[in-house]
Amino acid sequence: MAYVSNNLTHFVGRSLPSDQDRYELLCKIVRGGVLADPSHRGRRDPIFRLRMLRKSDSDADISTCPELDYSSYPNVRHDAESNLSENTLLRFEIVCFCDIPDAELAIHCAKYGHFGLAFSKQFLVNKGASPVMYVPKPGWYEIILRSHDSITGKLDEEMRKAGSRASLMDAAFDFHNHELARSRFMEQQERMREAFHQLTSFDEVLSVKKDLQAMLLYQTTVEAFIFGYLKFFDPTYPSEETTLLAAWKSC
Repeated sequence: MAYVSNNLTHFVGRSLPSDQDRYELLCKIVRGGVLADPSHRGRRDPIFRLRMLRKSDSDADISTCPELDYSSYPNVRHDAESNLSENTLLRFEIVCFCDIPDAELAIHCAKYGHFGLAFSKQFLVNKGASPVMYVPKPGWYEIILRSHDSITGKLDEEMRKAGSRASLMDAAFDFHNHELARSRFMEQQERMREAFHQLTSFDEVLSVKKDLQAMLLYQTTVEAFIFGYLKFFDPTYPSEETTLLAAWKSC
C-alpha cells in the first residue's frame, strides 16, 4: 500500500452548499487557468512601516508624519491577538494540496468535497510547493544547555528547558519577531531619523534602505518558509477530524 501519491490534489468549494456549485467553481478555475487564495486577492499588507521623523520632530503627532510601507510577496497578514500554534497568527496567500493516494482519499473528500485538481508532485515542486510540518500541540520537548570551563572542560552549569512543543514554537516566534527583528528595525529607524536630521547624509539614507530591504528578505524567508509551514494539531481528535497525511503548500 502506498502512503503518498505521485500527484498532489487540491479540492475546491468546501464552503459551498452543493456539488453543483463545486462543479461550477471547478469549471471556472479551469477556464481561468488560475488556482489562487481568494481571501488575499488584491491585498498587500505592509510588513515594515518606517516613519520619516526628524530628530527635532520627535514629539510630533506620529499620525501626521510621512511614512514608507515595506511589503513583500509571499504576502502575509498578522493576527496580533493570536499565537502561532493556533494556526491563525500568520495568514499567507497560499494554495494547499494533499499528498494522499487515490484509494485513500475517502476521508479527505468527505471534508473537502469531490471536485478538485491534481498535478504531478514534480511539477508543483518546481512551482514552489513544499511539505507542511505537523506539530502536535501536546508534543513534548526537552532542551539542555551546558556551559563548561574553557580550560579544564569541567561542567560549570546545566540549564534545562522542557514543556509542550507548541509553547516552544510560540516563544520562538515571539522572540524572533520582537526580540530580534523588532529591535533591529528600531535601530534602522533611528539611523534613518539621524540621516534626515543631518540633511547631507544621503548615503546613510541609502544604506539604511538597503539594510531594511535585507531585513524584509530575511523576515519574509523566516515567516513564509519556516514558521509558515508549521501546522499545529491536536492528536486526541478522531481521525475523521484531521487529515494528517502530508499536506503541501505553494505560496
